[in-house]
Amino acid sequence: MRYELKKLFSRRFFLLFLLVLLLANAILAYPQAPKDKDFRTLLNTFFEAYEKEPDLYHREYLAYLEAKELAVDLQIQAVINGEDPEKFAFNEPMTLYPESGVTDGELYTALYSRLEYPRSYRLRIEEILQNTEKNLAVVTDPYMRSYLNGVLETYRTMAYLPVSDGYVSGWDSYFRYHGTGILLLAAVFMVALFLAVADREGDTESILYATKKGFRGVLGSKISALAVFCVFTSLAMEAVALAAFSMRTPFHGFTEFLASFEDYALCPHPLYVFEFFFLRLGLRILTLFSLGTLFLLMARMLNNRFLFLAAGIGFIGLHAMWNGGDVASLGSLTANLNLFRLLEGNNLVTRYVAVNLFGISVPLPLAYCVAVMGTAALSILLLFLLPRRLTFGKRKPFKWKLPVYIPRTVLGFEAKKLFFSTGLLFPILLILLSKSLVPAPPLTYKDEIYRSYMTALEGELTPEKELFLNEEGARFRALFEKEKEYTLLYEAGKISFKELSALRMEVRTAEIRYGVFTSILEEVTRIKALNEKDIPAVLLYPKGWDALFAPKIDLFLLLILLFPAFAYVSEDRQGFRVVMYASPKGRSHTLWAKIILSAATTATGSLLLLAMDVCKLHSLHTLPLAAAPLASLPSGGIETLSLAGCLAIGVMIRILLCIVLSASAALLAYKFRHPILFPLLWAVTLFLPLLITAL
Repeated sequence: MRYELKKLFSRRFFLLFLLVLLLANAILAYPQAPKDKDFRTLLNTFFEAYEKEPDLYHREYLAYLEAKELAVDLQIQAVINGEDPEKFAFNEPMTLYPESGVTDGELYTALYSRLEYPRSYRLRIEEILQNTEKNLAVVTDPYMRSYLNGVLETYRTMAYLPVSDGYVSGWDSYFRYHGTGILLLAAVFMVALFLAVADREGDTESILYATKKGFRGVLGSKISALAVFCVFTSLAMEAVALAAFSMRTPFHGFTEFLASFEDYALCPHPLYVFEFFFLRLGLRILTLFSLGTLFLLMARMLNNRFLFLAAGIGFIGLHAMWNGGDVASLGSLTANLNLFRLLEGNNLVTRYVAVNLFGISVPLPLAYCVAVMGTAALSILLLFLLPRRLTFGKRKPFKWKLPVYIPRTVLGFEAKKLFFSTGLLFPILLILLSKSLVPAPPLTYKDEIYRSYMTALEGELTPEKELFLNEEGARFRALFEKEKEYTLLYEAGKISFKELSALRMEVRTAEIRYGVFTSILEEVTRIKALNEKDIPAVLLYPKGWDALFAPKIDLFLLLILLFPAFAYVSEDRQGFRVVMYASPKGRSHTLWAKIILSAATTATGSLLLLAMDVCKLHSLHTLPLAAAPLASLPSGGIETLSLAGCLAIGVMIRILLCIVLSASAALLAYKFRHPILFPLLWAVTLFLPLLITAL
């Protein structure tokens, strides 16, 4: 095991990769933490002061409410008398902590909402039990009956859980952060690759497997090294995320029940926060180890690093698709046993969940343990049972075949080296494949209604469309009036409860549509106001355009930015700089060729990634009326530029930005030709503006 760990950590690229992951975790975690640290610290001080003298603070709170009610009464009287009510407006006092700028009302609201929390928690649990008993009386499906019985058994024990009415903070936000699990997944994926190919590259595999018990000994040491790596890397990642969060928000309530936090009010287990913290950490380590053994098995069976990369990325991409799609069904296997959710661990404690396994209700914790431990056991068993010929003996390494064409220019020679000698073309294709596997956010029911309305109203506002809106509004109002009439008829005994329930079901559905309809009326009013000011604007479905124009960071593009620069760093360490300096103008010609090639590669990759976004958004939302003015979008302002023109300008800006960034990366790689110093400087260059903005 020590030998395997030594082989891992003796690789500079591997150490660099871990450092980049730790840095990325800190960068991702820091903006996710709530940044009102001063206010939360003040709340904690206020809660402690209340616990010392609760009667005094309660009297002051009653006096505050009386003063506020008196101000409201004076304003009402002023309106009756025809006076200005603003003269009697209530000024929020700041007597408790005047130097903080926080009003007494904010502090009292936070305090008494927490004091009310235990009562509201019990009412919520009792409501769940009552609704479950009602549903159990009419449900006949075996799975649903088993599930509902599980809900009853679980929440009957949770009804009198002594949840905290004191101040709790920080841990709910921390448990919502999922970046640690995703980065650990990337780390384990790379470790499996290194463990699988290290012996093959060094040509020591034949010697190791030729010795007595060498085959099993080597596999056992690799699995042990994987387990040690999962433990220590998980601890390091968790520590980095905790440190990043603690810089922006205080943590309170570590020894309280997890249900004391609003996000986990329906937690089906009587867990303390510290118990869930360590339980989640242990489950995450177990999940990572299980995935690591599965990746080791894949690497040994596929017997080729490029095939393994493609299969692994495809496996992760499928789980990403399942994670983004099948989330509506509580009993879904693909939704609850998805590897991203397994690494998060939150679906174990947010509410009671039972997986539907061929009509049998299996509690999620049991299904979780069986799936994770079963995957690990089966993978390890297959690793030892597979014949040695899969990994025994010397193999011819996979190499790209260079084209017959011999370039005669510096730029052509650099392109040949970059794409074929260093094999850059393959990882770029993998990045594009991974981008295509990222699922688009699913449409909600309200989105579907909104799209159907806006598709029917698309274009200029005409009298026919206004008539359609008026008729639709009249239909909603008639239905709501009909509900009132049916309620009176039912109370008078003239209609049955079944007729009233059928109408109410129709009304509830109509209320959802009416909420969307009112937002469309607001959009129509905005378009009419713009047209009255001679600003061209039309009605269209804006979701696709808004998503396309929304500012965002494309991590796939950042990877493409890094690949050429990393190739140049690797090339420099092989002694190419001496050859480059030996020829006349070799330095300037070669450097410019590298910069131009990096810019062209990044700009092309950026256009391909943008084209994927456009295709995905067009298939999901459609991108209607490309010639429509930008002012047609709710977020478009009053600009008269067309949507297509705005997209063209955005493409040009994107290309220019990619050229500047790729040229900067090539210059940094040329100046700081070190595999650790260069990526650290580049990460600071990219993410420092984001950190400054987040502060």
